[in-house]
Amino acid sequence: MVDDEPGTWRVSDGSRVSWDEALDGWVDAADRYLRDKATEYGAFVTYKELAEHVQEVTGVRTRSLLQNWIGKILNPLAASQPAGEPLLTSLVVTTTDHTVGQGYSDPVFAAEGTTPDDLQRHAAQTRWECYRHFGAEMPADGGSPQLPPRVRAARAKAAPAPIREVCPGCRMQKSLSGSCDCV
Repeated sequence: MVDDEPGTWRVSDGSRVSWDEALDGWVDAADRYLRDKATEYGAFVTYKELAEHVQEVTGVRTRSLLQNWIGKILNPLAASQPAGEPLLTSLVVTTTDHTVGQGYSDPVFAAEGTTPDDLQRHAAQTRWECYRHFGAEMPADGGSPQLPPRVRAARAKAAPAPIREVCPGCRMQKSLSGSCDCV
């Protein structure tokens, strides 16, 4: 059986599939999958979920490491989107921390000629634009760009604690309520 050898193969019969043919099929499958996901307000997918989906749908598999081939799907997918469509690659995040990676930053750079200072916020804005563009049922207030929960949590944890006022009497920081017990 071919599945223990490197390369790409068709699951149905174990026959070899050229890398270019596999990528073409995976790009088409990723495009359809992400367009479908964009119809769900707040949806995003991990690179791992996307990789499994495109291999399952096409019936073409690879043993290559995910990081060695997933960008080869996302870059052409983004480049093939019609002008005016928000980048579908904004919906794809890492499994561990739900941040966007090269699969989003490379297409953004190609489209805009620069990489934003806050790539995660840029992706959140683009995801929100995807939901609107592809017909997701939006909240009554229209919704807003949202960072994925793991990104929000990491940023909240990393945020510096607020600086509290110092009491002029004892020179200690006042409580969060602004009062001091020295008086």
